[in-house]
Amino acid sequence: MNDVSFEFAELRDLEDIMSFISQHWGVNHIYSVSKELMMKEFLWLGQPDKLTIGLAKDVNSEILGVFCFKFYNYSALPDLAGALWKVTSEAEKKYQMIGVRLRQFVIKNVKHRFFSAAGAGEQTKNTYKMLRLQWNQMNQYYIINPLIHEYKLTEHLHLKPHKAEISGLPDIEMKLVDNTDDLLNFDFDRISNTLPFKDKRYIENRFFDYPFYSYDIFLVYKSNEKLAQNIVICRKAMAKDEKGQDIASAYRIVDFYGPEDLLPSIIISLFERVKVQGDEFLDFVCHGFDQELLKQAGMNSLNFDSTEVIVPNLFEPLVKENISVNCIADGASVNYRHCRADGDGDRPSFF
Repeated sequence: MNDVSFEFAELRDLEDIMSFISQHWGVNHIYSVSKELMMKEFLWLGQPDKLTIGLAKDVNSEILGVFCFKFYNYSALPDLAGALWKVTSEAEKKYQMIGVRLRQFVIKNVKHRFFSAAGAGEQTKNTYKMLRLQWNQMNQYYIINPLIHEYKLTEHLHLKPHKAEISGLPDIEMKLVDNTDDLLNFDFDRISNTLPFKDKRYIENRFFDYPFYSYDIFLVYKSNEKLAQNIVICRKAMAKDEKGQDIASAYRIVDFYGPEDLLPSIIISLFERVKVQGDEFLDFVCHGFDQELLKQAGMNSLNFDSTEVIVPNLFEPLVKENISVNCIADGASVNYRHCRADGDGDRPSFF
């Protein structure tokens, strides 16, 4: 392996990385065409000349592989998120375990407490098992909007009507965040033991001024309390056809911060928003959340092996199928949470 080197990408490598993704992942992949999104996702905050991308290069400085990662927080010992990981098929044949070696280079050279990733492809399952990482299929919880006259996204002829258990639920207030200063009303230190821990700076960088998408960021308050108990981040997602034309919308919970006890009240409040907006459904793709609380809110857990109910996951373009999302994490039994927007999830496919 002396003719392969591993290094962290610098800004000058960006166009070569985008070209690599175009050639070896997909010519229309959003990372191959949007420099703005690449900078948003992978600029190394605090080191503005670097990207959070590990590279494998040959003796001619040609890129053989990329391992993209992100910081969930910016503490002395942060948690890391995995993102796109790709090595050329030629390099895999020529250089033994080059993809794993590239990943290990990043893991060993970025001090961190915990590593996890959402969106891991089935083709990587054996590799992650070999590395003794935990592998899980994320759940997709959903509620269908009963006020829609013609459903274009879902199929659910035999689905029982939505029914939430509202008796005894606490009153809450959900306030839309206008600017980053509003986030000071949430005590991030209270959730620092949550794996992965996402801090204020992460939210600012991930969800504010995001190219292509606009996120609704809610602070959730119990009655008569000054500090918010939760932060919930949602997005109105428009499904598109092959030509990029709008079909219909859904409302998606993409991230969640804080304890889970208010989840039923939060879900019920968000579903009222769904009905007003005319979205076909509300969904929450996640791992590590209390299923009983989500059921109490009236959410169903999607059966990916059945076609009796179809709640699509891929919207750009629309794939009218049940498609699961996987996630991985350090440790065989560690408890952790994942949501749709973790890693490089919840990003556009159309440019």
